Amino acid sequence: MNVTGVLTVSGSILANGGNGTGANSGGGSGGSIWVTTGSMVGSGIISANGGVYSGNGGGGGGGRISLNWTSNTYTGALTAYGSTGWQRGGAGTIYTKSSSQTNGDLFLDNNNNAGAYTTTV
Repeated sequence: MNVTGVLTVSGSILANGGNGTGANSGGGSGGSIWVTTGSMVGSGIISANGGVYSGNGGGGGGGRISLNWTSNTYTGALTAYGSTGWQRGGAGTIYTKSSSQTNGDLFLDNNNNAGAYTTTV
């Protein structure tokens, strides 16, 4: 989505994966959200979370969010979590970049849950 003026997020921008249906089906992975805007404001929700499993299926992995702006006062929730399941889906990514930055910032957050083959030390 390219917005030349102000993008006000007061509702939801969602690319969440679908939930599993039927016996032992996995949830779908989150999709992609790519926003380039002059100014970003509001406190709505932006998410690309994985879908929930059914039966013994696995959870869907988190998707991708990319936000690029000139000015930003947005205070809403940004999530790209993997979902629960027989195996939990892995975290997605959230990339943010101001026009004043040479390189943006990359965030990986799975809501404090390990992905399917993630080990913690």
